[in-house]
Amino acid sequence: EAVPSWASAALGRTVEPSERGPAPAFLSSLRILVPRIAANAVEFPSEPVANSPAPEPCPTRLGTYDILGEIGRGGMAIVYKARQPVLDRTVALKRLRLRDQDDADVVRFLREAESIARVPHPNIVQVFEVGHDDGRPFLVLEFVGGGTLAEFLAEAAPVEPRVAAEFLEKVARAVHHAHNHGVIHRDLKPAN
Repeated sequence: EAVPSWASAALGRTVEPSERGPAPAFLSSLRILVPRIAANAVEFPSEPVANSPAPEPCPTRLGTYDILGEIGRGGMAIVYKARQPVLDRTVALKRLRLRDQDDADVVRFLREAESIARVPHPNIVQVFEVGHDDGRPFLVLEFVGGGTLAEFLAEAAPVEPRVAAEFLEKVARAVHHAHNHGVIHRDLKPAN
C-alpha cells in the first residue's frame, strides 16, 4: 500500500514541490512527532488542573436531548454523549460552561459551529444543530466513539510507525482541508 507523497515527507523523505499537501512547517512538525508518538515519548496530562472550579453536575436532559453521560470538558465547554430521540441517534452535545457566559465567549462558541459547518470532510466532525437550554448555547455534533488519541496512546504504546503515519495522514488531510477553507483549529491536541 503506497504512502501519499506528503505523508512520506513527514517520515523524512522528500516530496516534489509541485505536489499539493500540508504546508512545509506542518510537515516539519510531523517529522518530529511521528517518531516520538511511535516510541510513546510524548507525555499527555491526564490529571485535571489543581485550581479548576468544582465540576458542574451532569444534566439528564438538554433541550430535546437525553444526556447519557459526560465525554469530556475543556476550558470553555463540556461535551456530553446524548441521545436524540426524534431521530433515534447518538450525538455529542457541547455546551458552554457556566462561567463562560460573557458575550465574547458566546460569539466565539457560535462561530465554532459556523466554522465546522463550512468544512465538510470525512475526518471532521459534523455539526447538526445549534440550540440553547436555559439561556446557555449548545452545539449538537456527530458522535465519534472510541476515545481520544491521548487515551489510545496511553493504552496502545508503542505504536507502529506506519500506524502512526497513517493516523497523522488523516489528521493532516483534515487540517489541510480546514485551512483551505479559512478555518484554523486553535486547540488541536491528542486529548481532543
